[in-house]
Amino acid sequence: PDMSVIKLGSEFTTSKLSNADANVRKLLKKRYILFVSTIERRKNHETIYRAYTRLIDNGEKDLPILVFVGMQGWGVNNFMTDMKYDIRVKNLIKILNNISDEDLALLYKNSVFTIYPSLYEGWGLPVAESLAAGKFCLASNTSSMPEVGEHFVDYLDPWDVSAWEQKIKFYVKNKKKLEKKEKNIEIGYKAQR
Repeated sequence: PDMSVIKLGSEFTTSKLSNADANVRKLLKKRYILFVSTIERRKNHETIYRAYTRLIDNGEKDLPILVFVGMQGWGVNNFMTDMKYDIRVKNLIKILNNISDEDLALLYKNSVFTIYPSLYEGWGLPVAESLAAGKFCLASNTSSMPEVGEHFVDYLDPWDVSAWEQKIKFYVKNKKKLEKKEKNIEIGYKAQR
């Protein structure tokens, strides 16, 4: 029989800005990097937190806000407490949950880029969603992520905090390189519609 590949994560509808949640509207006025996932150990938020605090400790200025979109899951109570009391990230890490699909589409579309350092995935839906929104993604090089993101994504070892720090810094500071990545996505990425 005829067969085709269905790329999950390509079915967003975008709402009007006026219909967006107040917290989302406020965030859309700022520069931010988006990380969409339940906050749990397997999704590896801690690596990104450590990379961001290294950037701060090394004197990086004008960093975009780091936005985690997702509910708190298992095994992260200590991590959440660490973030809550870390004054370095007080105004640089925001957590949103219970976001509608329409607001999520707006968040993807208006992000600087997205990140997805998950340790293991069956598919890697946020990578596909990012590309469907035309946004570049930094993702871990494990499991299914290279299949999802193909050559449109930069892949990193999920445990290598230094690598994440350097790549985040690179794309925050190199707007032209980021624009080139997005142009490649626009031209070559085929989302399932």
